[in-house]
Amino acid sequence: MTTTVLNFVGPGHTVAVGYMDPGNWATDIAAGSQFGYAHLTVILISNFIAMFIQILALRLGAVAGRDLAQQCRISMLEKRKYALWGLYFLAEVAIIATDMAEVIGSAIAMNLLFGLPLYAGVIITAADVFLVLLAFGTGKKQATTSAVLECIIIFLVTSIFCCFMYLMHVSKIDVPQLFLGYLPSKVLFIDADALLISIGIIGATVMPHNIYLHSALTRDHAKGFELRKALRYSTIDILVTLTIAFVVNSAILIVSAANFNAGGYLNVQEIQVGVLFFFFFFIRGMEKEKNKQTNFSFFHHP
Repeated sequence: MTTTVLNFVGPGHTVAVGYMDPGNWATDIAAGSQFGYAHLTVILISNFIAMFIQILALRLGAVAGRDLAQQCRISMLEKRKYALWGLYFLAEVAIIATDMAEVIGSAIAMNLLFGLPLYAGVIITAADVFLVLLAFGTGKKQATTSAVLECIIIFLVTSIFCCFMYLMHVSKIDVPQLFLGYLPSKVLFIDADALLISIGIIGATVMPHNIYLHSALTRDHAKGFELRKALRYSTIDILVTLTIAFVVNSAILIVSAANFNAGGYLNVQEIQVGVLFFFFFFIRGMEKEKNKQTNFSFFHHP
């Protein structure tokens, strides 16, 4: 029983990365700083849409034994050949456009951590993608590499979750406004900037490449298992991981609203600035916790 459950842990976390990528950070930071908690309802609705789409993708992989790209080819090759080429072109453009956030986000991370210029970060990120693809190989080697990669992703997703839980702990959150944020607000419909950010949040949440990826991962993990069990455990996996992604996205916006909007910084749109401030809030929170116990501060000596 335990072995069966663990076999289906991994695809959901891999997919969840696409729901907490730099695109989500940028839109959530901008939404929280400019409009407070109002866009939490958009994050909630987007997450429900994402869950529905990903469940359809995993069912395709488990039941048909094919990923979405294979299914499109089989369904359209004979009668709609030209439409298939059009679909291929649009899919590639959509995947490239959404993957740009990951590439640029990795470059920004290297710039913040190591001071590397953005172009160097882009080159390193592109190179490591090819290294991962080369490491996959075929057969048993592919399964081993995939399992190792999924374990690394699970660790990273868990780390992000824990960091933002701590940031929420040290932030002064307006709890009533937080809960009201999950209800639709008229500002989302009458303010052009609010509407633009809402569209950005939906676009950063519902990622087309995740649909192709999830159907392929579930197809591979479901091999050799009873279909009913494969569907059950795969569905539980994606619901749990997308709930984690929802909490992280909400936490980004909540921390931004509690610190930027409440502090008068109403137009924080640069992700580098937002991340640096988040790092400052993290250190400041650690300082407060340490001061409670030792009355010592890195910033203020007695």
